[in-house]
Amino acid sequence: MENYASSRRKTPPVRPGPPRLASAPRREAKSNGVRSSAKPRHGEPKAEKNSPAELCPNCAKALRDAEARLEFEVSQRTNELETEITHLREASHAKDEFIRITNHELRTPLDVIRGNIDMVLKGETGEISARTKEYLADALLGADRLTKLVNDMLDISRVETGRMKFFLENIELVKFLETIHTEFVPLAKHKHLTLYLTCPDDLPLVFSDRGRIFQVIDNFLGNSLKFTPEGGSITISAKADDSMVVVSVRDTGTGIREEDQKKLFKRFPQIETPMIEGAKGTGLGLYLTKHIVEKLGGRIWAESPGLGKGATFSFALPRAGSSEAESLRRLYSSDVPLNAS
Repeated sequence: MENYASSRRKTPPVRPGPPRLASAPRREAKSNGVRSSAKPRHGEPKAEKNSPAELCPNCAKALRDAEARLEFEVSQRTNELETEITHLREASHAKDEFIRITNHELRTPLDVIRGNIDMVLKGETGEISARTKEYLADALLGADRLTKLVNDMLDISRVETGRMKFFLENIELVKFLETIHTEFVPLAKHKHLTLYLTCPDDLPLVFSDRGRIFQVIDNFLGNSLKFTPEGGSITISAKADDSMVVVSVRDTGTGIREEDQKKLFKRFPQIETPMIEGAKGTGLGLYLTKHIVEKLGGRIWAESPGLGKGATFSFALPRAGSSEAESLRRLYSSDVPLNAS
């Protein structure tokens, strides 16, 4: 009985199982020889890795000094540029004012000279010899050329400073070109040239300034008359091109070298062209026409196969009713209706 009770109190045998692993002690990380905890304590900021201050204690100060020097130099240079710009604006204004006053003083005596010569040529002061008429005609031509130069200089000053005025309207280009053709035919005949006009009867209206268009075409025709030898021809043409209308003046004159064509619309271009007797110019006319056409929402260009092969000068203007004409109307606050009728 006692043996049976003893056997009941015996502890049952423990079954074998996987051994327990003891918890590994926390290891401290090492970085660049500095011992630091793998995880920062609560509330402590995390240290930046490889910050400039850690790598080079003097870098931060050097950067601040360099930044300060750069800011000072930029500020100093900016002040110098602003001073230079102010001086340039003052010089430009003085130049424009000088041109305006000088041209105004020139126009008055020129008008007197032209008027008196014209009276003598018409015989209002009595009969004059043919030789005297020839001399006076040359003098009148020179006065006209000088008057045109004065007017061009005034217009350039206006267009460059935004003071040129435009009077926009819908223009029937066919009749307009017919009037110009009729006016220039006698001048062409005087130089033994033939002047043609070719354009379709259904050419659309253009929305532009009548006086400024005449100024552009007058310049084109003047150059063609000047640089086309006797027996040659000049053709005025026009055609519709999408939302624009293109007007061209083509001649059989001296032509233009390819490398000179890019200089044509610059101020005082230096272009070598076989000269015809009496054919001289400043180049201001084409420079002015470029500005006028661009102010009217158009574009201008020139083409020539080469020396001795003539040249074609063209410009394009927005047709009435087009989106370009609408933009132009808003720009100059014109009240002209944009319908194409």
